Amino acid sequence: MCVPLAVAAAVAATATSVAGTISQANTARRTANYQAAVARNNQEIANQNAQTAAQVGAAQEAEKRQDIRRLTAAQRVAGAASGLDVNSGSMLALQEDTAGLGELDALTIRDSANRQVRGYQQQGLNYGTQAQADIAAGKAARTAGYISAAGTLFEAGSSMKGSKWNSLKTPNSPMVQGKSGLMGGRV
Repeated sequence: MCVPLAVAAAVAATATSVAGTISQANTARRTANYQAAVARNNQEIANQNAQTAAQVGAAQEAEKRQDIRRLTAAQRVAGAASGLDVNSGSMLALQEDTAGLGELDALTIRDSANRQVRGYQQQGLNYGTQAQADIAAGKAARTAGYISAAGTLFEAGSSMKGSKWNSLKTPNSPMVQGKSGLMGGRV
């Protein structure tokens, strides 16, 4: 193979390698940015779920308290219909127990809702952190790709300088002596 063709092939191979490396780096960054966008969407959904869980929990807590008031009222009506004093003795104790257990149920509903809200909030924070990590990974991949491409260029340049280019300059080179069909004649 004559030297200029070998040099051209080496340059083309280097250019192709550099282009491929940069393309991979850019693809890695776009992929990471897409993953970051998905994580941010998931973060938004988790935050919405937290708000919904808080609203549902508050509604269930209020409904439980309303149910207990109804039950206590029904106990008072039933006791009064039976001729019992609903403001003292066992009827009063029954109403107090009902109200106390009902409040405990309402507080349990609140605690459960708060735990669910905190879970969704933590999930949202995790997704936000993942999005930041994805963006950083994309930037790092792109930077690494550019550094790798630069390294390929430097390596190719030093390789060519050491072998191919020197053969063009030496007096005994077939190119200089005109033995190649490409250059023709004597220099």
